[in-house]
Amino acid sequence: PLSHYHQLMEHLGIDRGVVIQPMAHGHDNAVTLDAIARSDGRLMGVAKVDDSFGTKELEKLHEGGIRGVRFNMFVEHGGTGNKAMIERVIDRIKEFGWSITFHARPKHIVENGDWFRTVPIPTILDHYGRIKFSDGVDQPAFRILVDLLKNHEHIYAKLSCIERCSAGSPYDDSLPFAHAMVEAAPDRLLWGTDWP
Repeated sequence: PLSHYHQLMEHLGIDRGVVIQPMAHGHDNAVTLDAIARSDGRLMGVAKVDDSFGTKELEKLHEGGIRGVRFNMFVEHGGTGNKAMIERVIDRIKEFGWSITFHARPKHIVENGDWFRTVPIPTILDHYGRIKFSDGVDQPAFRILVDLLKNHEHIYAKLSCIERCSAGSPYDDSLPFAHAMVEAAPDRLLWGTDWP
């Protein structure tokens, strides 16, 4: 329940946050909008949309506290790699001043690095690009991620979800990656609980 999320915020000392639309709810953003509405102004959100969303639907999301969209590029898990569709969404959300987030695997970072450089709105790459820390900081996907951060002011990255990238607790293998990202762009890194 939402009360557990609020308890976690209190426990961690989080004053404000961003709710990311869960994949399980698809394009029905009602649960995210409800969490924002019941947060006493403490939360904003990132929705899941596609190019079937028109201006009126996007305006309603904006009024409800949505400030970005997120695309999962894992096609095998219901995501999309349809850049033409994503570009149509970008064209529609530009006027709202929203951001776009990509949940991408290392192969997606490598395949789309040049495209990410050209996205005309703030662009967030989730969860360290889901790289494997065991592959080292010189792996191609991580080098591209660091270059994107270092040389493109519209690119941001999330330091989150390390349990999916790491060999395990206490996650010391994450430190060289976090340090490299901090060195590249300390003001364009975002942290997230990735909870629940």
